Amino acid sequence: MSNMNMTPTSLPATTASSATLVVANCPMKKADWIQKGETIENPYFGASMSTCGSVTRKLTAPADNPALAAVVNAYLAVQHQLNTDVLDSKSIEALNKAADELPADRYSALRDATTKLAQVKDLSSARVAFKVESAELIQAVEQSKK
Repeated sequence: MSNMNMTPTSLPATTASSATLVVANCPMKKADWIQKGETIENPYFGASMSTCGSVTRKLTAPADNPALAAVVNAYLAVQHQLNTDVLDSKSIEALNKAADELPADRYSALRDATTKLAQVKDLSSARVAFKVESAELIQAVEQSKK
């Protein structure tokens, strides 16, 4: 049963630039995601398997790219909420709005993935779309350092 919450859940007041970012992997979903800190918060199974997965590598926050940093910060809110079985349309819309600020020529795949995530209406579909969103965002952040 999904929980469509219309208000954001509370999050620690850290941002991507002030927190240690890591890429974690869920072996059961064969999916990666970005999260703050090394305590696993699996967005693909939520509360039922919150700690399933492992950290695979550290990720440097895109401090030199404010638009991408804004996307990462909005993404982290959605990741945290999916881990707690919450689908918050306002947080997803904030992520979509942040992604819209990215240059279309360089970030078209990430923008498309975010648009698809913004169109979902249930928790299960959000988790499927979040897998694509995560892959595109990880790639964008890693490429921003090259």
